[in-house]
Amino acid sequence: MNYGELKRASRACLDGSSTAYARLTLLFLLCLFAFTIPCDTVAWLLNAQLARLSGLSAMAGRNRIVLWSLVISVASSLAASLWQIGYQAFALRLSRKEEASFRTFLTAFHQFDQFLLLLLLQGVLIFLWSLLFMIPGIVAAYRYRMAAFAMLDNPSLSATDALSVSKRLTYGHKLELFFLDLSFLWYTLPLAFFSSLVLLPDFFPALSDAACQLALYVGSVVLLLVWQRIFAPFVSVTMAHAYGWLLHFDRSRRPSVFGHWPE
Repeated sequence: MNYGELKRASRACLDGSSTAYARLTLLFLLCLFAFTIPCDTVAWLLNAQLARLSGLSAMAGRNRIVLWSLVISVASSLAASLWQIGYQAFALRLSRKEEASFRTFLTAFHQFDQFLLLLLLQGVLIFLWSLLFMIPGIVAAYRYRMAAFAMLDNPSLSATDALSVSKRLTYGHKLELFFLDLSFLWYTLPLAFFSSLVLLPDFFPALSDAACQLALYVGSVVLLLVWQRIFAPFVSVTMAHAYGWLLHFDRSRRPSVFGHWPE
């Protein structure tokens, strides 16, 4: 896998695309935050209410609050993951020099049951491998990395078939995918930093004022929007090209046994 060629191909696809990918990326992110921020706020309010409980009321209300907080967090995470699969579909179309629009982001919701099952199975498998130790969990994450791309490419695949295709495609290439991720540290480290700004009041009590917390939260969201609007298309299209390279490499070894695959 030639990382330089993948990135040059991605840049060429974006430069030659007639799709307003930067504006659509911003719209995608705004929709994502419009959903996740209220869910996170409700979960935070529930946890704050739990912290205020004491005595018998704490014992009576603790389980109910914890359950609702867990349900909201899981639902928010799954919905956000389905929405992000839509961006993978968007990047896949851009990588193939095809037209993409806002409707592309809704791809996973058109096959809600299939993609939801895929996310659940993928999460369970990675979690089970992680119980052995950290490294098997990381290996499992890369083993099933291309499952969503596979199902996007061939909607007739079941969730288990998509996982099997990903396992086959990534066989012998997990380390290459890992180093491809490392080549994007300049992108992921600032994302982690911007996301962690909201945790500063936990380490610096002087910033614990509500106004400061709100300012940090808004600031982190704005920074995330700006950073991802500029660089997310390039990174995502490069990953889509990596999937295309793995698919071509696999096809050159043997035909697919899962039906038609786009050329």
